[in-house]
Amino acid sequence: MTIKQPSYMFSAWENYKQWESTCPECNWTGLLAQAVSDYETPMVSSLHCPKCDRKLALMNNQASQEEIVDLAARGSQQAIHHLKRQEETKDQ
Repeated sequence: MTIKQPSYMFSAWENYKQWESTCPECNWTGLLAQAVSDYETPMVSSLHCPKCDRKLALMNNQASQEEIVDLAARGSQQAIHHLKRQEETKDQ
């Protein structure tokens, strides 16, 4: 199941790779997993159209522990995996 990209800026901790996006420049349509990621700063990355390189979205790379817990509760697989790794590390 794909979901239309909800906004221009979002958290990298969301399930964004499953979101569908359309490029306003060349009309490419596909999943954001197909977009080209460009690390801009430690805080922000951008996703670009794989066809024409237009910027499609900005991702906030950082999140507080509270935000990660909230996103995990809403089903973010990346956040769930991160919390699981934290627990495993604590137990060692």
